Amino acid sequence: MWRSFASLLSSKLQKPIECMNRKLRIGVLGGGQLGRMLQEVSARWNWEVYCMDKSPDSPAALYYKYFHQGDIMNYEDVLSFGADKDILTVEIEHVNIEALEQLEASGTKVHPNPAALKIIKNKSLQKNYYIANDIPCPIFVEFSNKSEALDKFNALPFSIPCIYKSAEFGYDGKGVRTIRSIEDVHTLPDMPGFFEERIDISREIAISVCANEKGEISFFTPVIMQFDEENHILSEVYSDYDTESTFRSEMEAIGTKIVNGLGICGLLAIEFFISKENKLWVNEVAPRPHNSMHHTIENCYTSQFEQHLRGISNLTLGSTRMIKPAIMYNIIGKEGQATVLYWPEMSKIYNIEGCYLHLYGKTINKPGRKMGHVTLIGDDMPILEHKLEILKKIF
Repeated sequence: MWRSFASLLSSKLQKPIECMNRKLRIGVLGGGQLGRMLQEVSARWNWEVYCMDKSPDSPAALYYKYFHQGDIMNYEDVLSFGADKDILTVEIEHVNIEALEQLEASGTKVHPNPAALKIIKNKSLQKNYYIANDIPCPIFVEFSNKSEALDKFNALPFSIPCIYKSAEFGYDGKGVRTIRSIEDVHTLPDMPGFFEERIDISREIAISVCANEKGEISFFTPVIMQFDEENHILSEVYSDYDTESTFRSEMEAIGTKIVNGLGICGLLAIEFFISKENKLWVNEVAPRPHNSMHHTIENCYTSQFEQHLRGISNLTLGSTRMIKPAIMYNIIGKEGQATVLYWPEMSKIYNIEGCYLHLYGKTINKPGRKMGHVTLIGDDMPILEHKLEILKKIF
């Protein structure tokens, strides 16, 4: 069994990928909504894009012919899934790096590359990378366990309150807390993490960059993000022609520096803080499609999902020019909706011009879970904001 597996991997060594001459077999580690939306593009192109997730009712299971059940953190599962793929990519960073390293060594294209992914998936390593490469980020103090956190808390080089972040396994507001006292530190999990200076934020913005092996780089227009105050999950995204034009060249310079430095092909989403002193800080990055760019499906000539597939398969990158301004609104599960999979007033949105509903097919609606999103596009941002208020009353 191992001999046939090794033979399959060896056959891919030095094997060129000819995108336009044959079907590529692309594997996505993760079967959530991001994997599903990548598959929606691949269905148009008649490409074979397979997703692997341990949950049989993951959103990507809609395309059951291209769905594989397995654990993306398990070495053998990832190795087996990737054995017959030309390219592997991720829709979440928390994957088995060792298996990706083995697959890459055996000739499989892995984007983002395992070395970059190893840095990005660990927020402490990510922060140290910024410091080493003169990329502006908030001051932070690392610790390896709760005991060390308690010791270092009393000698922080910045004021309280501050922000706690876990080194790994944090996403959608998980692994992030505001720390106001030593009592809050006592409630932290016994795992590596860091305290971070709390920036007096004027606004939070995001930009997404895409690169391919040819050296082409393209950027999507920056967006303004607003977050749900209860669970720190992204709630709304605002995209207009001149969004953050003041900082755009600086953001693109930082994006180019990170992409080139880490050798990334495909998308890299970058979240920034702009302080009230009008200074730009990098918060964190994600080497994949990102929630902040879902609106690009309707308001750009090339969506982030199509661009990611172009980037990882070394095709010419598409135009990221905006067609019309947009607002994207996340549909997030709330208390009291744990068993509700249908919103009685949802039919009202079908009559709203320029309104696009995306439901992810998640069978369990629970507080804090992203169940879908709605994108509004149009020429007038105040009108879009009025339509947004209608959506908020429905969901």
